[in-house]
Amino acid sequence: MPIVRFEGSDKSIEVGKGSNLRRALLLAGMSPHQAVYRAMNCQGMGLCGTCWVRVAQGEENLSPPTKMEQYNIRRPLAHGHRLSCQTRVYGDCVIALQKPPTKD
Repeated sequence: MPIVRFEGSDKSIEVGKGSNLRRALLLAGMSPHQAVYRAMNCQGMGLCGTCWVRVAQGEENLSPPTKMEQYNIRRPLAHGHRLSCQTRVYGDCVIALQKPPTKD
């Protein structure tokens, strides 16, 4: 079974091959959403763009970006960024969750 590791942490989760990354994160008690978006999001439909993660390693072990993912990201994301709700895991990978906003 694939293992999803978290960059900068010793935490990891084992997921079933083909698992939805957002659902796997939530089941493991790790949310891809920050702040108010933990309660206010599209529930995995690919519409809001609040569940993005950065793929640090193993991008080749994830599903290709979906049409919903490509269409609904209103700002260009850097290489390696994905919407977790639209991503399926087929092999080991390392991801970085969003960092909470900082006060300046």
